[in-house]
Order: sequence, then C-alpha cells, then structure tokens
Amino acid sequence: MEDNHSFYKETDFLLNQRWHTSFGLLRWKRKYYVNKIHSPLLAKEDKIELGDEILTINGLSTKHYEQRYLSAVNGSNRSSKNRELAAQLFRTDTAKRVYVKVKRRKDFKELLIKRYPYDTLLAQTSITRTPLWKEMKPGIWYVDYCKLTKETELQQIFEAISSAKGVIWDLRGYPDFDMVSLTMPALMPDSIRLGFLLNADLNFLGSFTKKEELYSPISSRFPVYKGKMVVLVNEQTQSLAESVSAQLSLRKQTRLMGRQTAGTTGNVSYFPVPGGIKVSFTAVGFEGEKRSFVQKKGVRIDDLFPLSRESRQSSEDLMLRAALKKIARSSLKSGRTN
Repeated sequence: MEDNHSFYKETDFLLNQRWHTSFGLLRWKRKYYVNKIHSPLLAKEDKIELGDEILTINGLSTKHYEQRYLSAVNGSNRSSKNRELAAQLFRTDTAKRVYVKVKRRKDFKELLIKRYPYDTLLAQTSITRTPLWKEMKPGIWYVDYCKLTKETELQQIFEAISSAKGVIWDLRGYPDFDMVSLTMPALMPDSIRLGFLLNADLNFLGSFTKKEELYSPISSRFPVYKGKMVVLVNEQTQSLAESVSAQLSLRKQTRLMGRQTAGTTGNVSYFPVPGGIKVSFTAVGFEGEKRSFVQKKGVRIDDLFPLSRESRQSSEDLMLRAALKKIARSSLKSGRTN
C-alpha cells in the first residue's frame, strides 16, 4: 500500500531495527548521501563525513540493496518513500560492522562502519545535544519542538517568547503527544474548524462518512503567544507532526516553509496475517481546512525550500537560515487567507 502508516512487524524486521549508524542518510535523485551526523565522536571513528555518497555496502551496490532487501518499503508519496528507503538502507540485517565504499568529492574511500544499539547512540548524541530553544537574533527565537519532552521546558519557552518579534517552530520530526496537547492552547487560544474526518462505513462497504473536525482549546497553562511564526517541515514531518503543522498554518501571521511532507495522518489500524506478521494501514482520512492538509500530498507549504546540492552538502541548516530571513521582515502574512 502507498501509505506511510502501512508497514509490517515480524521477528527479523524488528531485530534489524535495533541497529543504528552514527549518521543519517538522504535519498536524492536515486543516490544516498550522508546528510546528518548523529554523533560527531562515533562518526569520526567511522571516518564518515557529511556529504559522502554511499556507493556500495559489503561490495553490493545500493541499487542491489533496494531490489533485494527493500522492495517492500513504501510511502504515501515520493518524498516519504525516499525517506523510508534511506532509513532502511543500513537495517537489512543485524551485523555490527559493514564495509562501505563512499564517494567524497572526487575521491573514493573504503570504510568500516559500525552499527550501534539505540541506547549507545542516544548516550552519545546527548553529549553533543544543541539547545532545544535559543534566541537566534534579538527578539527572534528558534524552538526544536519535536525534541521537547517536559512541561517545564514549555513553561520556559513560552515565558521566553512572550514578547518575541517572531518564532521559528521546527516540526521536521515527530512531536511528543503530551507536549502537543499542552502547546496548542498557548499558540491558538480560539476555537476553529480544522477540516473533515473521513471514516469507512462498515454497514455500507465502499462508502464513507464525513465529519467536521473542530478545535476547542482548554485554557492555556502558559503565556499565550500570538506573534509571527515560521513552521519548518520536510519529509520527516508525518502523522501527528502533519496534523500540528496543518493546524498552525490556520493561525494568523504564520507561514509553513520546507519540503513535501509524508502525506499520512489519521488513526492507524493493525491486523495479523499468517506467519506471525502484524500489518497496519491508515484507517481514518483527513481533509484539512482550506486544503491545509491533503492525504498523500501532505501539508500545504507557503514557502518551498527544495533539496539542492548546496543544502545536502552544507553543515549549516540552510532552511533555518532562510526562515530567519523570512521572519525578520516587518510583516508576515499567513498563507491561509483564502
């Protein structure tokens, strides 16, 4: 199924998911590039660098891996499928080390790459963790929203941004559900219609019921922020993250910037199949108000920031730099005025 909520769980698959590299990959134009370093220390031991193109793994091409091991990988759209292929390229077995050939600018390197249990990688990344929120310029704040896990963090953030000139809200990931519940009343204190839910009607197979999805916030625990916002999204923005992004796009003085999102939101249903395999799919559809979200297409983006050679090779977050330039303007019109 072309659905990012459609995946299967079985013993070998789950075992493979336990192992992680010190870096993240990006699939662009059918090639794989290192676009993120999770742990600088471990990446240095692996001798891997940002921008390296992965050519072979254990002597086999990445195309071979796609055909032999990743044929079941899917996505709701091309952007999300590329994301899933990149995420699974080094998760086809449980080997702790693999031999990798990379292209680095005009040179070729043979590397021995280690894979780590999640806890080991998490311990290393926490050592080099950057601030989850910071003032980028006087009065302009950045919030790495998907990494927030504590109510005390939200309290500090909303106190800090209460008189901000603008806020960049990073949703290039998956937010904590409890944090979302606490956050939204402080960003959108008024009731609005979010869109429509589509549910299958089991009494009439092939038909669906359509129901309004309304937002009625409780009183905020934090100072309410009504100022300018730029929300960052990309292929990592999926499900709850898309719902939040679409909702924020209906907020005044708010614009969405980035790349196509996963195009998958709505409840997930599971069912078992023979062989001890568990399969899932999106069981509830959603149509965002003013086309703020469209199933399979993703959230509606006001300011597109497509992938480029510069952005995949740069150690700087170029999308964040563009957002900083955008929000520094004296006015910021929402993209949902019609």
